[in-house]
Amino acid sequence: MSSESCCKYPFRSGAFGLTMCVMHAGASSTTFSNNTSKFNGGDIAVLGNANMHVIGATFSGGVATESGGSIYTESNITLEECTITGAKVTKNSGGAIYVDRGAASIVNSKLYANEAYAGGAVAASKTAVVSIQGSHFANNMAEGSGGAVHAELNVQLYILPSAKLAPGMSAGCGRARPRGRGCGCEIEAI
Repeated sequence: MSSESCCKYPFRSGAFGLTMCVMHAGASSTTFSNNTSKFNGGDIAVLGNANMHVIGATFSGGVATESGGSIYTESNITLEECTITGAKVTKNSGGAIYVDRGAASIVNSKLYANEAYAGGAVAASKTAVVSIQGSHFANNMAEGSGGAVHAELNVQLYILPSAKLAPGMSAGCGRARPRGRGCGCEIEAI
């Protein structure tokens, strides 16, 4: 893993937090397991003007109290050929990933058995941009909306190659407990 001028803030995240840096992680064969944060990002928090690119990493069992059981970003992150499983948020949204303003690109990745109140796997808010391509979401669970993905108003959500969900929509391919829906995908206005 290499980085340029990174400021690390371990108290912001379970494994490490980044702010004001550009980081390219060639994380092939890298594993993050059972990390915990009292705030955001059980494994990683990407803050400020940071950019992060993770290739081939496995994230397992990350827990955050607030948002992003495994990953929380206010900046830019690309996950390529990654696996996130068993991540959990105990209070809010984004069981695996929470995108707050920034941008997230999820490419050829697997998100399984993650859990949060909204967005069992991914939740996005404010002016976030999220693109999902060639990825597989299964057995994610939300107590509220979006078993797989929850996108709030003003979020740009792209499920590629060609689909785009309008802002203010929630797409779920997991289980939403209060509504008792199964694993069929749902799209609903919030």
